[in-house]
Amino acid sequence: MEPGSAHPQRCAMVFAHPGHELLAAGLIQRHRPHLLFLTRADSAGDAEREALARHGLQQLGLADRTTFLSVSDVDVYRWLLEGDVAPFLQLRGRLVEWLDAIRPTILFGDAFELWNVVHDTARALLDSAWRECRRRFPCDNYELPLVCRTEPGPWNHRFQEFPSGPFETIHLNDIERKVKQSLADWMTAQRAEAEMVRPFFSLEREIFRRVSAERDYAKPPEGLCLHYDEWGRLQVQSGKYKKAILFAEHFVPLVRELPWLQVTTGAELAGSAPNR
Repeated sequence: MEPGSAHPQRCAMVFAHPGHELLAAGLIQRHRPHLLFLTRADSAGDAEREALARHGLQQLGLADRTTFLSVSDVDVYRWLLEGDVAPFLQLRGRLVEWLDAIRPTILFGDAFELWNVVHDTARALLDSAWRECRRRFPCDNYELPLVCRTEPGPWNHRFQEFPSGPFETIHLNDIERKVKQSLADWMTAQRAEAEMVRPFFSLEREIFRRVSAERDYAKPPEGLCLHYDEWGRLQVQSGKYKKAILFAEHFVPLVRELPWLQVTTGAELAGSAPNR
């Protein structure tokens, strides 16, 4: 069976923002995971995404398996701009504690895509914590695509795609599609901007890929544009912000300060191989 199939593996999912879980509603239905959200997605003064996520997860019967850390995006941006590593190390510590308590055999999180620095920060924190935790228990680590860019132009987004490399796929059954459709319809009714991504929202399949324990987060993924660099500079030019958050100037220094434990390749750390 695939990692997305119904089987007794203990699953955990970690997302940067509330709302990301909707894109993985098929996997969520199959695995009934423990979920953790790092931030409350409030960078534009938005105060309702966390509440909307709580409602959706209540409908799925997963409210008691969900943890919201409720960190402000505004604080994440400030810490990155100021080079303040201490709060990120505290967040990493909370992830380690949460993973140790759950001891998942399979782990999902946002992909490393260079589109949103909070997404990438969440992925780096998760992988740093995972490399430590898998010394104590086997756990496979997968990433879920959200948005990326491979072509010039700030609006040339690619939704829920891995532009290159292998990936795994699950195909949703009729019940999973209906539940995901119902959640998407409800979300669209609550938030008009959700309609913008509706054409790219898949009810047929969900994709994910394994994350290597050797990944270097100081190197941009091959073939992807540095979207938040370009977008940030445009926002500075428009007068909205005074300084852009940049991959090399702000994200890479954080990555270099995180603990990155070397993982040996012994059988005890091999993780539970996905069943086909």
